[in-house]
Amino acid sequence: MAISLGSVAALSAVAGVVSHLCYFIRGEHMLNAYKLVILALFGPPTIVALLNTLAELSLSHAALITSIGYGAYMTALFTSILVYRAFFHPLRHFSGPKLARLSQFYHVFRISAKVDNYRHLDRLHDEYGEYVRVGPNLLSISDPELIEIIFHPQSNFTKAEWYDIANPLLNLVQLRDRAEHDRRRRHGWDLAFTTKALRSYDSRVLKYADQFVAQMQRKAGQAINVTNWLEWYAFDVMALEHGKSHLYIDTMHATSALPLGCLGTMPWLIQTMTNLVPKRLNPFMNLVRYSNDCIEERKQRKPAEPDIMTPILAAGPFYADPKADALLLVGDARLIIIAGSDTSASALIHSFYELGRDKRVVQRLREELEQHGIRNDETLCITQLQYLQYMNAFINETLRMHPTNPGGVFRLTPPGGCKINGHYLPGGVKVVNPHYTVLRSPKAFVAPNEFIPERWTTRPELILNKKAFCPFSQGRYACIGRNLALNELRAVISKSVLEFDISFAPGETGRTLLEESKDIFTMSLAKLELCFTRRQKLVEQGREGLNDPCKVGYARRFSLVDQYADILRSIRRAIVGRQQRVSADILTSVVDKVLAATTGPRKSIKKLYILENIYQLSPRPFVSNCRTCTMPPRIPTRLTAQCCRAPLDPSARPSLVNLFAALSVHTVRSQTRSASILASLSDNQGAYQKRIRVGRGPSSDKGKTSGRGHKGQKQHGKVKPWFQGGQTPLIFQKGRLGFENLRAPVMSEVNLDKLQEWIDAGRIDPTKPITPKELYESNLVGTIKDGMKLLARGRDCLKQPIDIMVSRASAVAIDAVEKAGGKIVTRYYTKQAIKRLVEGKSINTGLPLPTGAEHVEPVLEGVRQKGFFYRLPDPTSRWDMEYYRDPAHRGYLSHTLQPGESPSLYFRVPPAQIAKDMVKKKKVKQEDVKLWEKL
Repeated sequence: MAISLGSVAALSAVAGVVSHLCYFIRGEHMLNAYKLVILALFGPPTIVALLNTLAELSLSHAALITSIGYGAYMTALFTSILVYRAFFHPLRHFSGPKLARLSQFYHVFRISAKVDNYRHLDRLHDEYGEYVRVGPNLLSISDPELIEIIFHPQSNFTKAEWYDIANPLLNLVQLRDRAEHDRRRRHGWDLAFTTKALRSYDSRVLKYADQFVAQMQRKAGQAINVTNWLEWYAFDVMALEHGKSHLYIDTMHATSALPLGCLGTMPWLIQTMTNLVPKRLNPFMNLVRYSNDCIEERKQRKPAEPDIMTPILAAGPFYADPKADALLLVGDARLIIIAGSDTSASALIHSFYELGRDKRVVQRLREELEQHGIRNDETLCITQLQYLQYMNAFINETLRMHPTNPGGVFRLTPPGGCKINGHYLPGGVKVVNPHYTVLRSPKAFVAPNEFIPERWTTRPELILNKKAFCPFSQGRYACIGRNLALNELRAVISKSVLEFDISFAPGETGRTLLEESKDIFTMSLAKLELCFTRRQKLVEQGREGLNDPCKVGYARRFSLVDQYADILRSIRRAIVGRQQRVSADILTSVVDKVLAATTGPRKSIKKLYILENIYQLSPRPFVSNCRTCTMPPRIPTRLTAQCCRAPLDPSARPSLVNLFAALSVHTVRSQTRSASILASLSDNQGAYQKRIRVGRGPSSDKGKTSGRGHKGQKQHGKVKPWFQGGQTPLIFQKGRLGFENLRAPVMSEVNLDKLQEWIDAGRIDPTKPITPKELYESNLVGTIKDGMKLLARGRDCLKQPIDIMVSRASAVAIDAVEKAGGKIVTRYYTKQAIKRLVEGKSINTGLPLPTGAEHVEPVLEGVRQKGFFYRLPDPTSRWDMEYYRDPAHRGYLSHTLQPGESPSLYFRVPPAQIAKDMVKKKKVKQEDVKLWEKL
């Protein structure tokens, strides 16, 4: 059979153009990308075999026909793609690199050397502006106003196909369906981050924070690469199993930097590599295998303290298919490892960079901690750290200057497109908000490239758009582990600042961290070498804390070794058991013997601690780490204070003999049992004892009957809590207070400060009448309820006159609008009326419906000519009619009142009385009768 090569080439070219226009530019094809690659590789040999077998062509002729057809198809396909992207794509009007609009490979090529996607985007925005086309179908937007629009809970922007990059291995973040995402979040994840759950993680956070501080103490004065140590700390806090933590984190960034950092904007290529590359050679599978091992090990182990996976595993299966549910658990483990540890480590490392760079910040943090009574580990509480203003400001400024996800996340515009600040974004376009560029925008912050924590406390004028700052995202996709991450940061920063002076190591400037870190969705940070030096004033501050022995826990700050504990225990036993005084000489010799092996600056402090334990005869355990002191002291507080101050006063410290002699003056009288510690015991404040049940028979030891009878009479009788002594109950005397008004309409609240904010952002035009349609379409009101009510919050913020029509308004709001020179009208709406008004099926008017048949038809005809189908209704209930007839409410029916007529329909004034009142003469006020005139 003869086949014309020209017809083959023409048909193949047509097929290439048609496949592009009908298939490739419609819908998402990322999950089928590897199938298309297989078809492109094995399709031509298959066609050659079919032509040779079925058409009985020679192999050479069949190969020639196939190569011509395949070449023509590919040439036409790629030519159609390039022409469409250059001249016909909806994003053709946006500026950007010319090669970037033709292929995403240009972006990959530019960032492949340094893997610095966020810096490349920042350079593009400096050159092309806030809206830059960085790919054929990818738009990068650095406008701070877009943050709230994209991440708003009611936003129509959806997750882009990038989140299917690991399909079918999904997790909470990668679930694109909103309903499924919300269901998964409620299925265990919310319980893992409740307030109670966060409190249970405090011990874990403090444990690893103490380990970090201990390692820094061992290496004090040396140059330390804190990048590794802080990554290990963040990973240990979030780790799912023990023993292998650091084996993975050492190699994770090296294996994931290339696919995630370079090819992040081409998820279809990563998906293809994941499916085609053998699992043993795929670096991504190392993370999958590690996550799977963590889940299997965690299922078999029951931790002593609950961790993040405890409520997730306790929630049971999420999918009916066991295989799909197992993959989801592995994906969640991967999410905990990457999103939990990497982001926290990035914030910690950049925080320590700022601490080493600026001594002023360290001193300010230290002063704030000491002002709140936090001077060491014993007084540190994570809950208390949450309320430190400068600490939170420092963390916020660190996250602003060094965001954990600097390149941003990908979102998909709604199918119908949207218009933002005069720019129309077509539907189905991928947009990305580079957080690094947005958070350094001069439209959002004054001096955006300077590290100024005070902008979050005492200098709020440095923040122009606070909503641009969302380091943990916002809305339905906000980071669920935000509070845990902040607790990690506060704990490590507080402990390190209290213990060390932090500075750059010799030769370290921080440029390596800032310039060589890689953007792999999260940050793979370069090394940062710091020096941790023990503070010189720790001993002096400890002595200052001991000056006041009445302060709870002052002696707990220093611990004794076990060899000292035996000696102290024997002294205590001798004093308590024999109830007699011990010679001062004996005590002095014992103390000197204990301190013989003690050297260093803490010698006097240890001596003070021994004396305190001798004379403060409470049943505290003499162990290596005395953390509890629950019983009150036997010696009076004033006497204990005298003993403790003596060793610290150089002028009154000749010897220990004088100290014990001073103490013996107050203890001449022999102590008795009543003077022991048992006599000073008392219940805690608010404590109560359980009621003892009596009369339960001879064997109960609480009385056989106790006057309650032999047959059960009065066995369970007691006064009810609500018994009021036999009087008439107050509820019958006074009645119930308040009631639930079932007729009250449910209004959507509109406050003046929010309205002014929308006007400043250009989302509402104040020069035009503002109706419920404008309020709803600008997203100032999220849902359509029974109406919209204007409230006066931020009434001083209103700057210009407005003409607004709402359902109801408070008196203060009416006064604020009119003081600004504006006009306000309240009009009756129903939920259906507002819906029709928003849909453009009704016209908004402040006039009531016409009365009389001769007036109805002309009005309806005018409405039909303008393209409307419905006339907004008027109120029918008496309460609504009275409200909108009242001029004080600025009701739209107030002009229907006659002069002197009351808005009330129940207490109506007769027309005759109105006329009579109008013509009634004014009474002439008579002058007072003067008894005498002033001469």
